[in-house]
Amino acid sequence: MSKVCRLIFQNRVLPGKSIIIDKKLFLDAKPAIRIYRWSCPTVSIGCGQNLDDFRNFIKKGYKVVKRITGGGAVIHRDDICFSIVIPKSASFFGNIKDTIYKIQSGIRNVLNPYIKKIKINLKEPDRYTKFCFLTKSKYDLVSLRRKISGVAFYKSAKAIIYQGSIDIGKLNFSFNEFSNLLVNEWQKYFFKN
Repeated sequence: MSKVCRLIFQNRVLPGKSIIIDKKLFLDAKPAIRIYRWSCPTVSIGCGQNLDDFRNFIKKGYKVVKRITGGGAVIHRDDICFSIVIPKSASFFGNIKDTIYKIQSGIRNVLNPYIKKIKINLKEPDRYTKFCFLTKSKYDLVSLRRKISGVAFYKSAKAIIYQGSIDIGKLNFSFNEFSNLLVNEWQKYFFKN
C-alpha cells in the first residue's frame, strides 16, 4: 500500500455518521485506516442481515445500523472498531485471507502482553450464529474460549474495506494510546519500503 495513508481516530462517533464515513472512505478508494468508538450502545449488522431480526435491541435503547461489510451482528459498548480501505493499486489487493491475517496479527501483537494465550484461530467454525462474537471464524483473534476480534470485508473493482471490532475488555488503554499502537503494528505489514 502507498506510504501515504489517511489516518482517522474518532473516540465517540454517532452510529449513523460512522456508517456514512466508512461508505465515503470506501467509495474514495484511497488508502485509509480509521479507528473509532461508538458514541452510544449500538448494534451493527452485516450487509446480508435483516434489520427486523434486531428490533428488540431498539426497544432496549440501542441504535441499530447496517454495515457495508458482511458478517454477523456486533453489539458495541466498550469495544474499539476499525475500518481499513485498501485500493486496487495495492500489491496485496486480492489476497483477502492474508490481509485479514495481517490485520489480526497486528492486534494480537498489541494485546499479547495483556491477554493470556491470545492467538489467531485457524479452524473453520463448527457453527454460525447471527452474532459475530458468538461464532469463532477462521482468522478471528481468540483467547481461551473468548473471541477478541473479528473482521469482515467488502470488495469492489476499486477497493476493499475491512471492518472489525476489538473487545479490549477491562484493559486500561486510552483510546489514542491504543490507536497509535495499532497503527504502529499495521505499518509493519502495510507500509513496507
